[in-house]
Amino acid sequence: MLNVLHSYCLDWGLSVNDSKTAIMVFNTTGRLLKDSLHFTLGESVIPTAREYCYLGIKFTLSGSLKTAQSTLRQKALRGYFAVKCMLDIRHIRKSILFKIFDSLIQPIVAYACQVWLPSTNLFKTLTDEGRKNTRLQSIALDPLENLHLSFMKWTMNVHKYTSNAAVWGDCGRYPLGVVLSKMVFNYKERLQEMDCEGSDALVRHAYCEQKQLNLTWYRVLTDVKNRLETGETRPLNWSSQIRSAMKRWFEKTWNTERLSNRKLQFYNTIKHEFKEELYLRLGLDNSVSKRIAQLRSSSHTLNVEAGRYGANRLSQINRVCKHCCTEDEATLELLLELPLSDPIIEDEKHVLLTCPLYTDLRHQLLPTTRELLERDIVAIFDNSVTIRDFGNFASKRFERRSLTVTHVQS
Repeated sequence: MLNVLHSYCLDWGLSVNDSKTAIMVFNTTGRLLKDSLHFTLGESVIPTAREYCYLGIKFTLSGSLKTAQSTLRQKALRGYFAVKCMLDIRHIRKSILFKIFDSLIQPIVAYACQVWLPSTNLFKTLTDEGRKNTRLQSIALDPLENLHLSFMKWTMNVHKYTSNAAVWGDCGRYPLGVVLSKMVFNYKERLQEMDCEGSDALVRHAYCEQKQLNLTWYRVLTDVKNRLETGETRPLNWSSQIRSAMKRWFEKTWNTERLSNRKLQFYNTIKHEFKEELYLRLGLDNSVSKRIAQLRSSSHTLNVEAGRYGANRLSQINRVCKHCCTEDEATLELLLELPLSDPIIEDEKHVLLTCPLYTDLRHQLLPTTRELLERDIVAIFDNSVTIRDFGNFASKRFERRSLTVTHVQS
């Protein structure tokens, strides 16, 4: 082929740009092989390369597309940081920020997703290939989904260690792999049509090779479609149907794994459906929406959460309410050794319902909010009036606790 190219260039007076020409012999080891050292174009020796950027996508010798994903992530990060520098999120609704992500950052991420998306953890999780972590953990390890989660956590004003399940659930946003899956299967449908028509295009021959040798790209897409069809009542013939099935699969996975997450015990009592929460669409004061998000997702500083970390994380002493129990650790240790001891843990329900430190703040709530807080806390988040009232209470509660902790430490 190189000799044919050289003859064509001589016949038509063309030249090949040596600085943009390289030889890559793909192999599973990812090493430079001796076979790649003897390619020439005319009298010029073509250099070998470990990686090559073709039309914006980096290919490596091993055939892995992780480098391409990492490169796209770096490009998307520049857009993400530019948005963070230019926008003051204190005066912008969260739903608007999500639209900005979909308009400015997602197109960067989606570049050539038809090629690299089947190699992501999301698709591997769907086919159960090499999964060591839980499904949600595996999906979050994808470089581009990690960027998506980072943006959502920044929008919600919660720290980076907040549970991903709570972030996905409250934002009501599916992983990027699910959103972009329609583009991949649309591309596969076009290739199938070209194959049926007997097109002479090079891409059609590449597709036929994928199909005949059952290579990774073709095999993963076929396995994903077959796996999704096992839970459906009808065959998935269109890309839109496949994406809808992937959304249902993710919702089911999210629901199963959040219920088994011990860190989300309070969240599971107030969240029963995968959807964007109303408090993110109301345009609340930034500090108010922040406290609501922190309480819901357990990304706060209450002792039930802070006590999970540190040298004594297995002891209940670090999780008790210091206002309702004695602050003397020696006395607490003796009390915990007694049979049938029931220490008062400083968790979300305790500070919202019973802790006497916030009794006056609870009395300041609207009668409707106070009644729902005691009877049906889920309903609070379905009404804009009760959400605002609850958010103000959560913000004041945080300020009081901060002052109390500072006073005790001093």
